Amino acid sequence: MTEYLKLTGLSLLAAALGVIAGAHSPRADIGDVLAGSHVGVLNRDKEIHLLVRTIPERKGSFLGLMLMKDRAAQFYRIDPLDSSLSQSYAMNPIEVGRDGELGVLNIEPSLVLSLGRICPRTGRPDFTINDAGSRNSAGFQGSIVFKAGHNSDLSWSDYVPGEFKGNHDRLRLSALTDHEATLFSEQAGSFVIREKMTGIYSIKKLSVTSAGALLETRPYRIGAFILDQGLFGSRERLIWISPSNFRDVTHFNLKR
Repeated sequence: MTEYLKLTGLSLLAAALGVIAGAHSPRADIGDVLAGSHVGVLNRDKEIHLLVRTIPERKGSFLGLMLMKDRAAQFYRIDPLDSSLSQSYAMNPIEVGRDGELGVLNIEPSLVLSLGRICPRTGRPDFTINDAGSRNSAGFQGSIVFKAGHNSDLSWSDYVPGEFKGNHDRLRLSALTDHEATLFSEQAGSFVIREKMTGIYSIKKLSVTSAGALLETRPYRIGAFILDQGLFGSRERLIWISPSNFRDVTHFNLKR
């Protein structure tokens, strides 16, 4: 009887410790440490920014915008890998399907994110991103190292109406109503811009038929708004990414 009570007590203690450990596990607190803005180094010499948002309707998962300033950008869905003890996350590129909608087209991840230590001073994590070794090679490839002490000067913004200026074009964006707005380009004409996922927008060209009906093309660009906090103040940007080439990126700055 005494031995049984000892075993029962140990079992209860182990269960209690398990609950406590679960409450403080990396997976339990991941939303607090991964969501936000991070800056890392690709292949030891290229600066990479990773902006992360939670997906409210997909618990434990995130949307990521990885970009190399002015040179490349790619959206990802970031999902926990199967093991409950894992600190690794699959990164699947978000692409345009045949139906013109945005989503994950290849269930094989192209990258894997692995968490390291969490800095007690900042509450931010060290982590690495590496090739998944799958047949999916869309988007960025290579080894990327992120350190908790390095801060990105970019953040992922919500929709911003107004006039934006690029090197070769000007855009005018109306207010967003029911996740939709109009966009006028001085160079390319009228577009419709729609929020398809939180912070991710499809931009489709509008044309008028001879009968006066409006037609939409497949997404001309995929877009997002970012806040760039530089040495001389902050500025809102709209970035356009080609659906077929993540290295085809155009930046537009909000006119002040």
